[in-house]
Amino acid sequence: MLYLLFSVCASVTVSILLKLVRNTNISLPQIIFWNYPVAALLAYFIAGSGQIDFQVYLANNSWILLALLGILFPSVFIFMGKAAQNVGIVKADIAQRLSLIFGVSAAFLLFNDVFTPVKGAAIVISFLAIFCLMDKGKAHSYRGLSLDLHRQQYAQSRYTWLWILLVWVGYGVIDILLKYMAVKNFINTLVAIFIVAAILMFIYLLFSRARFNLASLITGAILGCLNFTNIYFYLQAHRAMANQTALVMTTMNLGVVVLATILGTMFLRERVSKVNILGILLAIVAIITLGYGDQILAQLLQADN
Repeated sequence: MLYLLFSVCASVTVSILLKLVRNTNISLPQIIFWNYPVAALLAYFIAGSGQIDFQVYLANNSWILLALLGILFPSVFIFMGKAAQNVGIVKADIAQRLSLIFGVSAAFLLFNDVFTPVKGAAIVISFLAIFCLMDKGKAHSYRGLSLDLHRQQYAQSRYTWLWILLVWVGYGVIDILLKYMAVKNFINTLVAIFIVAAILMFIYLLFSRARFNLASLITGAILGCLNFTNIYFYLQAHRAMANQTALVMTTMNLGVVVLATILGTMFLRERVSKVNILGILLAIVAIITLGYGDQILAQLLQADN
């Protein structure tokens, strides 16, 4: 669980950083680009990726994983940005969190996690918790500014549904591929994945005719450190809890939303409704039930006998 705690903290810090730069002159595509070379360097020196053999990648077909994640990592940032522009950040966030259904399904169908009625109930509770935590009521306060989410107009297009779908599927597929990385012990491919992502993002910036600046580089370097920390410890959590895939994925998703809600209330003056508080409680219940529910039920049944 300690690995998950580190990963959750890094993920939430990434979200806060991206929120803070949204209303500045710092270029979001640029910081996304700069984050990948920094993450690649960290992967090279810290994650045991110092021994890179591209012939091994080709021999064991891990190049497919490398290519998919290298494409998806920068792509989901773009999908998320487009979705937020079209329907707002709240609905885009909901689409991201609901991608948990892909990971949980894969946990039982592909990664030998054992499904039980107790785990099924915990998963249902976790989705209820997500809806409660993502509920912002009629108004959303950010840094003292009240935004009416129901009246705010977004630049909707006929492709709105597509951006939401790409966010939902994109994050779901990433979760599954990261679990596969942990299972196959392909963590040393992280450096190559980040390099591929950096190259693709650089091409995107060239076509956008972006002008690079120092502020974006520095912010991107910070983002790269956080992004690497998030992914590295998430992979370590999967390795440490190899037979509890659903628990890892659910705890990660709920943990991010719960911590973001708490920190948003404390530091960004975001309002927390009674529904949000209910969501926090449901999240705690879901995680405990998913992790220990079967053991508790077995002990209770044994005590009755």
